[in-house]
Amino acid sequence: MKTIGTIIIVFLLISCASQNEVIQTREPDNTTLVWEDGENYEGELGGKVNGKGTISWENGESYEGEIENLEMNGQGLFTFEDGSTYEGGFRDNNFDGSGTLTFMSGEKYEGEFSKGKFFGQGNLTWANGEWYEGEFHDGKRHGEGTEFFSNGEVKEQGLWANNNLSRSTFGEAPPVSETVSETVSETETGTEDELIAEEEIDLGSVEDYVYTNEFFEFSLDLPQTWYALGEEERKTLGQMTSQSGMDLKYFLHTTKFPPTHTGFNPTFIVFALKSPKVTLETAEAHSKGLVLGLESSGTEVVETKKILFRNISGKEFSIAEMKISKEGITATSQFYLVHHKEYNISFSLIYQEDSMIEVTDILATLKFLDSK
Repeated sequence: MKTIGTIIIVFLLISCASQNEVIQTREPDNTTLVWEDGENYEGELGGKVNGKGTISWENGESYEGEIENLEMNGQGLFTFEDGSTYEGGFRDNNFDGSGTLTFMSGEKYEGEFSKGKFFGQGNLTWANGEWYEGEFHDGKRHGEGTEFFSNGEVKEQGLWANNNLSRSTFGEAPPVSETVSETVSETETGTEDELIAEEEIDLGSVEDYVYTNEFFEFSLDLPQTWYALGEEERKTLGQMTSQSGMDLKYFLHTTKFPPTHTGFNPTFIVFALKSPKVTLETAEAHSKGLVLGLESSGTEVVETKKILFRNISGKEFSIAEMKISKEGITATSQFYLVHHKEYNISFSLIYQEDSMIEVTDILATLKFLDSK
């Protein structure tokens, strides 16, 4: 997409320009500026060129919408030279926020953008009618998502990394609604929900950068440069939470930087709490408990998203996502909750935009030995 940096530079030099370079054809509150290269701006002019208007280029590209400091900022419509269009949010001349990008080839993306790229939740439809619905990062399919055939049947489902399917979950379990899980009943007990003696539970261990919990039968691959708390430190965390009335078992606590790091530290935590099976009601209660716990520690919960249900590694997970802020640092926190052996196991991811891939890639390595 053509930037309008040259327009901004010339506009700053208007006071020094000759009459041949800038032609004023309207009153000051509704002015057309024309430069020698064919670019022009038409619309309302504030002290720094703010308001609604149209910016066009000699090659046929144009923008119509909100303008701040002669930059595309706010809601608007950008038309490319070939007729493709983007309609939605802009920030500093980039697609940003919610929007729709429609290509003349027949492809279309509807969803969230950041700095001109697909980022967050979105739907990407190809010219043949097939589409992808799920998470994006840095313009690529990354995170949880599903591909569909043009007739609406599922083509592939799972965890994606850099446009490639890193782990398929298609066919591992019946489809689960993204809003309400109807496959799990609060009264279901199942044979796995037998009482577990406290002494049988172990916290797992890390060996050769692989975390393994033999009792709960799952493993995770860890980045070789990350730091993981030892067993005694994890026991201490569990004792601290038990004093507040919550008997949490801390299985894993790993960070990108040493625990003494003073800035933001991308984190991946696994803990468990004895609890009923995961339903929408229990997932919402778990989410509320997490919010209370975060707020009691001085962390502000800025935004919470709706509870989703997804199948990962053959098991049904509820997913809670929050935007959190503490001491001026803002981050995303996701909690993947699964019920296993009478416990709810929570896989907690805390990251910022530049560390999202590193943290979510850990979750992508999750393997359960059983798929019940």
